[in-house]
Amino acid sequence: ASAMATLFPEEEDLGVALLDIGGGTIDLAIFLREGMRYTTVLGIGGNHITNDIAVGFHTTTTKAEEIKVRYGSASLSCLDTDEKIEVERVAGRETYIASGEELVEVIQPRVEEMFELVDRELKKSGYKDLITAGVVLTGGCSLLRGIKEVSEKKLGLPTRIGYTRIKEPKEFTSPIYATAVGLILYGIKKREESTSKDKLGVRIKEWLKEFF
Repeated sequence: ASAMATLFPEEEDLGVALLDIGGGTIDLAIFLREGMRYTTVLGIGGNHITNDIAVGFHTTTTKAEEIKVRYGSASLSCLDTDEKIEVERVAGRETYIASGEELVEVIQPRVEEMFELVDRELKKSGYKDLITAGVVLTGGCSLLRGIKEVSEKKLGLPTRIGYTRIKEPKEFTSPIYATAVGLILYGIKKREESTSKDKLGVRIKEWLKEFF
C-alpha cells in the first residue's frame, strides 16, 4: 500500500526498492517495469533501536523512544552541534546528561545492521543491479536523521525519503502515514474502476436492447 502513496511511475518502471521501516519489521518490495518483482519481510525495525537506547542509557523504553524521535541520529555528520540530551534513568537514579555523539554510538550500529540485512536480501533477489532508480525509505523510522546517508553507504544506491505524494493535508505527507494514505488511494482507485465497469455494463445493456 505504501508504494502507491510514495513511488513515482518512472521509479517503478526503471527499478526501485521500497523499504517500509516499521517498529518490528522492514517490508522490502522491489518494483521493475511497473510491476512488483520481489517482496520479503525482515525481522528488524525501529523498536530494536529504541531497545538499544533503553539498555545503553539505563532508561525506560518510553523515554528511549522519546529520545530516538527527538534527538536520534544514525550518523555523526547529521548531529546538531553541542547537543545535550537529558536522560531520566530507571528507579529514580540520577538524571544523566548524554551527548549526541554517545547517542549515535548506540544507534548507528543497529541501523548499519538493518541495511546490511537489506543488502543481503537485495543480492539474494537477483535484482540489485537492476535497481536503477535507487531506494525509497518510508515508515516512521525513515525520519531518523542520518538514515538516508547510512542507506547510501551500505547499499551503494541513491536513496530518498518517501513522503506521500499528496498535497493536503500537509501533515499526511509524512512517511509515517504512507501505508494509510496508500490504502486510501487504493480504495479510491478500486471504486473508480468499479464505477467505470458499471457504466460500461449499462452501455452494453443499452446496445443489446437494440437487437433483442
